[in-house]
Amino acid sequence: MFYRATFTREDESVLVSFADCPGCATEGDSVEEAFEAAREALTGWLEAHLQLGNAPPQPKAPSGVPVAVPAVLGLVLQLRWTLSALGLTQAQAAKRAGVSQQQIARLEHPDANPTIEMIARVAQGFGCALSVEIKPQTSVQRLVVNAGRPRRTKASKARKPSVKRHAVA
Repeated sequence: MFYRATFTREDESVLVSFADCPGCATEGDSVEEAFEAAREALTGWLEAHLQLGNAPPQPKAPSGVPVAVPAVLGLVLQLRWTLSALGLTQAQAAKRAGVSQQQIARLEHPDANPTIEMIARVAQGFGCALSVEIKPQTSVQRLVVNAGRPRRTKASKARKPSVKRHAVA
């Protein structure tokens, strides 16, 4: 899951904002720094909303640089959005999923560290399926992350001298 960010160069800083997250903004001296700051700001903004008991808005911005949400936080958000869409309280959700209300409350906390089995059980109780995937970063994310890394030069790519081995009789 990701939210899309807008990067704007202003003087010697790169400003970042999220259309789907009002008030979530940050900056950096370079694109790389701004991207890293954007990840931290987005995570903090989403966690703050969850801790206040709010369901942060779902990502809908059609354009911008994708900034990934940490996987477990993404699961917590999806749980919160599902409960909200179904109009369920934690107690009602717990009854449907066959778990305690305290377990649902823990799952909704930003510091949650649920097992896949627990998430699958809760999803099934909601009449939903759990889908897990591992995929590479988007090309834009790779470009931004790699932009700050030193590039390999021809000299650094040169082969190391080979060691000749001689058979001893």
